[in-house]
Amino acid sequence: MNTIYIEHEMYAFGLRVHHFPEEIGKTFDQLSRLVAGGSQRSSFGLSRMDNDGSIIYYAALEERSPDEARLYDCERFVLPKGEYLSAVLKDWPQHLDGIKSIFEEMMKDKRFDTSAYCIEWYQSETEMLCLLQLDTAKAAISEIQEAGSEMDRWLDQIAVESVNLKPKGSGWSPAQVVEHVTRSNRAMSGALEMQGALADRDPGQRREELRSMFMNFETKFTSPAFIEPEDKIYDKAALQAAFRQSVHSVLEKAGGAGYATMINLPGFGPITKLELLYFVGYHTRRHIHQLQKLATAIETNGYL
Repeated sequence: MNTIYIEHEMYAFGLRVHHFPEEIGKTFDQLSRLVAGGSQRSSFGLSRMDNDGSIIYYAALEERSPDEARLYDCERFVLPKGEYLSAVLKDWPQHLDGIKSIFEEMMKDKRFDTSAYCIEWYQSETEMLCLLQLDTAKAAISEIQEAGSEMDRWLDQIAVESVNLKPKGSGWSPAQVVEHVTRSNRAMSGALEMQGALADRDPGQRREELRSMFMNFETKFTSPAFIEPEDKIYDKAALQAAFRQSVHSVLEKAGGAGYATMINLPGFGPITKLELLYFVGYHTRRHIHQLQKLATAIETNGYL
């Protein structure tokens, strides 16, 4: 199971399967005969759980003009752009019984959007893609949790006597890297409490921009003065406790942030609180990479 990012909304229209699962094939055949060129279009199976626990399922085709749903008296669907859990099912006509177990496995991932359709995207006569949309806020929070835990583990592995050492050619010690991330997290925690206006755009629009910037390890940035770490000797235990608290504070504030709220921050410009959460994750990942390099350099190449 992987994640993929679908960059553009997809549009589809289709018919409800009234007797699930027995009439799935029959309904797809009905739709293909109803629509001009229906057999040459991508097809989708869209399903979700009804309030009574039963499955609501639609057989759908890709839309080629906005009025087709009305023309063919069908339901119209917007399949949102964004990040999805994905799994490929090869030779799907021979493995229809496996579709249910694939989606059940996907739903173990706590990031999935419980309000979204399970999507079966029939890309050819033999290959089908199972898709389950991720909840963007859940995904961002999960990334912060995972990145925070990973940085904590790396700090754990660096000996007390090494945490303040600066490898040759390095500007910061491992302790200063962690202190920088801690200060940044505190600033983001405060930003999540700022008042703002509802965004008039996709609240996650700048996600890829932020990812490209901070996950490009060849690009160098100058740290803003207010999150620049002091050049001093740090106590490892106190440093680690402060870092953990900074992560906890971001996660605590995230719960009431109002993800679509737009604020204006120096260095960022107009940015939503959802995008700030993604920044925290990417920023931490960037400095995990730096911490790994420092730990290796201290061990193998000497220090100042």
